[in-house]
Amino acid sequence: MVLFSTSNSLTFSDGSPAGYTGSPGDDLNTCVLCHSVSPSASISPYSYSLTTDINEYYIPGNLYHIIIDVLGPGIDKFGFQTCFENEEGQKVGEIILADSIQTKLISNGNYITHTSNGIDRSGLGSKSWDFYWRAPLTVQGKISVYSSVLLSGDSIMVLSESESFSEPILGCLDPDASNFNEQVTADDGSCIYEFFSSASFLSLSFDSLTINGDILNQELLVNFSVHNNSDSNLDVYVLRNILSDNVPENWFCWSDVCYLPNTDVSSFSSVIQSGSYSNGFSAHLVPEMYGGVYDIEYCFFSDMNYSDSICATVHYVVEGDIPGCTNINALNFDENANIDNGTCVLYPTPDWDFSYSSSTSHSILISTETEIKINDDSISPGDLIGLFYETLEGFVCVAYYEWQNQNVNFIAPNSNDLFEEGFLVDTGFVWRVWDASSGTVWPMEVLYNSNFSSTAWFEENGQSGIISMQNINPITLQQIDFPLGWSMFSSHIITEDMDVITFIEPISDNVIIVKNGDGAAYLVEYQFNAIGDLEVGQGYVVKTSQACSMSVEGVFAKGEFHPILLGFGWNMIGYLREEPESVEVIFNDLVDQGVIRLVKDHYGNIYLPEWSFNAIGNMEPGRGYQVKTFEASVLQY
Repeated sequence: MVLFSTSNSLTFSDGSPAGYTGSPGDDLNTCVLCHSVSPSASISPYSYSLTTDINEYYIPGNLYHIIIDVLGPGIDKFGFQTCFENEEGQKVGEIILADSIQTKLISNGNYITHTSNGIDRSGLGSKSWDFYWRAPLTVQGKISVYSSVLLSGDSIMVLSESESFSEPILGCLDPDASNFNEQVTADDGSCIYEFFSSASFLSLSFDSLTINGDILNQELLVNFSVHNNSDSNLDVYVLRNILSDNVPENWFCWSDVCYLPNTDVSSFSSVIQSGSYSNGFSAHLVPEMYGGVYDIEYCFFSDMNYSDSICATVHYVVEGDIPGCTNINALNFDENANIDNGTCVLYPTPDWDFSYSSSTSHSILISTETEIKINDDSISPGDLIGLFYETLEGFVCVAYYEWQNQNVNFIAPNSNDLFEEGFLVDTGFVWRVWDASSGTVWPMEVLYNSNFSSTAWFEENGQSGIISMQNINPITLQQIDFPLGWSMFSSHIITEDMDVITFIEPISDNVIIVKNGDGAAYLVEYQFNAIGDLEVGQGYVVKTSQACSMSVEGVFAKGEFHPILLGFGWNMIGYLREEPESVEVIFNDLVDQGVIRLVKDHYGNIYLPEWSFNAIGNMEPGRGYQVKTFEASVLQY
């Protein structure tokens, strides 16, 4: 910073003339030249700062916000001039006004300066101006911003300052791209991606697998180049797999032929010479009246040999209104939806009805500061918090509230006025939380605030406050027996690590394969795991090389806490009780609703409700079962 002082008043109140920023292109001229300034003999408490969202490197064509702040105690009037120059002293980029009342452009937009309305202080001896600067469309080497600021009070001070931004190294910053360059500092959209088939006969290259557009676009387009890496010429075909629901009209073109939207496999091949490529593939999607995210997979294979296919999934992102279920707690919550269409399917709420009142009671405060967590995650709006007391017949609810991130005051009634319904003095409070996102009811461990007159037991006209709640997970064991060959299994235990590799590890020497209901598999010999974590309430198919058993230790997953979503058609479920129970009892409610077609165990025994035929008998812990439904529903143990 260069600081000068003068006794002249502010001369150019409606903006300074061009060429006085102190830049090399301005011959280092500043406001000093017009105000007969001599260097100040003392250090003054004046400061200049420039704030910008430009990082170390500028990006060609990007728009940046610039703020100049000046502090000058005792100063009444302020003025400034700013420009941007490259190392050759040429003015670069485009300055854009953010406030046309206090600032203006001069000299064909090469400079920005104050107006007569932009000279008065905005605080106690302080002033700010802001504007935008668009970087040049091409790299211009190092670019510097130069400013000269005038401060007028009892005397005039001039501050001159500059700040520089480095030239970016343009290229591809995505490590997954074939042309990734770790030296690059700014991505220029030039990334090229390549996929290879298992035998490396074919590979794909493309600019991006995410194609953005909106409902006003006539068409979204993507192009692939298909490479033949083999030693012979190949006849290459295309297969389209539509992965998303309700995908708008789309089609693909290959080998100079564009296929109808209802065509999934190309009728004609494209001959690709050895070591050459074809860029004759294009895929097209026409947006409709609603937005959405649509995934379509395109696979390329040679001579109708699909085993050597190379596939890539394109994500078509169409901006616009996306109808769907927006309730995060719903079974069919759509994270892409931005307009609720009334289709949300929610877990049934627990039967916690109450209608109690009492002349004496105990109040318990749950505030927004109370930490309420289920498996270390905070509860969400829509979850229920219930207050209960225990009887010989079970737990009775006296109050519950839907959590909405607001203070809640629970009133626990005294039993004297309720014909022995309610709390007796010194009866402990029992708390439960219903997780709306999973339909699970959790018993809660509670920490009370010692600053209140009461804590965890009922007192007439008592007052308690709660600091925290945490769900209770009892530790237990389960032994699972695996017969020789194929069978189905499940577990009512939640282990510390539910990854199928870890779960099966104690008997891995005897296991060949594990499969889930979707067909994803864990191949033990190859350590190939397409299943991931085992899910509570789900059943799994397993093949063993000999009979074996294992003990599982962890948290008991109570069936009432883990409702199981049954889709239409076939499902594979687990058994979530500690003791055997008749299959007819387990499915009684769903049979009454006309939902269940049949249930099958791993021996092939079936239960046919329609014919009142039950060859299964009891469902057993550790076993898995297949269920076929007439419609989607929820199984609640």
